[in-house]
Amino acid sequence: MDGNSAALRAELKLLSESLWARYQSETAPMVNEMNSLLDKCEVAATAADTLANTHSSYITPAGRRWFKLQYRKAGKGKVNDGVARFFRALTNGMSERLAESNFYTASHEVYNDRTRLGTGAMFIGGSDTEPLYFTYFAFGTYVLDEDARGNVHTLVRKFEYTPAQAEMEWGIENLSEKVQAWCRDDNQRNSHKVEFLQIVRPNKKQRKEGWRDIPDELRSYEGYYVEADSYHIVKQEGFYEFPFLVTRYLRAAGSPYGKPPGKRVLPAIRQVVKLERIMDTLAEVQAFPRIMQLPRQNKQVDMRAGGITTISEEAARLNMPREWGTGGRYDIGLDRIQRKEEQIRKAYHEDMLLSVTAQEKQMTAREVQERVAEKILAFTPSFTLFINDNKVAMRRILGVLLRRGELPLDDAPAELKKEIGEILNPQVAYLGRIAQALELIVARGTQQVIDEIIKWVQATGRTEMLDWVDEEELIREWQDVFGCSDNVILGDLEIKQKIKERLEQMQGAQQMAMDNDALDAAGKLAQIQAAMKKGGAR
Repeated sequence: MDGNSAALRAELKLLSESLWARYQSETAPMVNEMNSLLDKCEVAATAADTLANTHSSYITPAGRRWFKLQYRKAGKGKVNDGVARFFRALTNGMSERLAESNFYTASHEVYNDRTRLGTGAMFIGGSDTEPLYFTYFAFGTYVLDEDARGNVHTLVRKFEYTPAQAEMEWGIENLSEKVQAWCRDDNQRNSHKVEFLQIVRPNKKQRKEGWRDIPDELRSYEGYYVEADSYHIVKQEGFYEFPFLVTRYLRAAGSPYGKPPGKRVLPAIRQVVKLERIMDTLAEVQAFPRIMQLPRQNKQVDMRAGGITTISEEAARLNMPREWGTGGRYDIGLDRIQRKEEQIRKAYHEDMLLSVTAQEKQMTAREVQERVAEKILAFTPSFTLFINDNKVAMRRILGVLLRRGELPLDDAPAELKKEIGEILNPQVAYLGRIAQALELIVARGTQQVIDEIIKWVQATGRTEMLDWVDEEELIREWQDVFGCSDNVILGDLEIKQKIKERLEQMQGAQQMAMDNDALDAAGKLAQIQAAMKKGGAR
């Protein structure tokens, strides 16, 4: 392979080893302890799993629209209907392709790592057989680096193939001589394991901007598959976008890895594990108490149910045998465990999840919204970081689908075809339950203003106050807040056409009423004239 120069291999080796060394010294100890504690602490593990399920159900739910692509310049003025319809078509097409792919199963594994260990990752790709597919990476099998703004731009991961798998994936001619020999050895071919690295980093060479038809070596990111022991390069490739979703729960200062919700309550989790071990011992001792006996009573005490033990008068005076060391307070230990468990549940936002569920049932109750608001705001930093990290993934998914002709790019309005970057980098609005709950908090101001205007109109009878309300914008805001489909709400052109038709109908009705009034007046006039003539003849 032309790219298999000693200098390039040395550069990749230095990058990989430095990132793995940093991970092992700064992050691995916390991850190992968290994994161990979650295996022992049921309440923490359950809370983490519930929070991961919440991501799948309330942020990116399968079977429900959870995002909307929008024209990024929409904030500078109303978007014309052609542009709006095109982005609706992109949204619908992207939603359908996600539903057809393994996105929802892979993303749930990512969310498990995000809530348990602080960081989750998966690869985003497309092929001739699968236009869009996702590959989950277990945390601990990869290391990361980020730019000055905190955006992950480098990933190195370890994985294993048998020589037969490596040959099938990359061709025997691209493997090192050692691995080629294993491929030809029937005893090693399907049993031996070879460790490989996938390395993806920003392309430092001369790059050509664009979104398709660019050679691999000129794309924004360069990728390598290398044998881990020798750094022999078996494949080199390029990517238009960073091809991974890497999502962090909270930012850890000075680290590309996330901070899990359980880190803040690690002492409480440790104490619960210790207390449960002590309480188990106490319960066992109370159920099967320790026995103190005289030396000569050895093997004479009958511990069976209904057993009879005969003791001497001396042993009776000494109260032997008797229970010993069973005086622990189970109730005090249980109370301490309950208080620690409540701290753990709060760290994993269990109270917020219950509030969102209650809000689903009573969405219009003002007092419920007020109670929910404060609890949901505690989750906002993590949700905001999720949105920021997910921007990269959404751009990648959109780019993969557009390049493979899976989305209707030819239907783009002429003005957008001149600004292809606006299509590839749209604004993403989230429509899941968590996003709606946060939008409701923001929308309270709008609702309060509308309520006050209605009170004023009712009190004064002056309806001109309603002229201050832009009804179309109000409907659009409600649409975003409650996650209403774009197919339900008409576009600007359709609304204008309906208003025009309604005005024409009203004008037609008014004209008809005027014509009827004129006919009635003419009829009455004719009757009066006839009556006058009749009276004159008399």
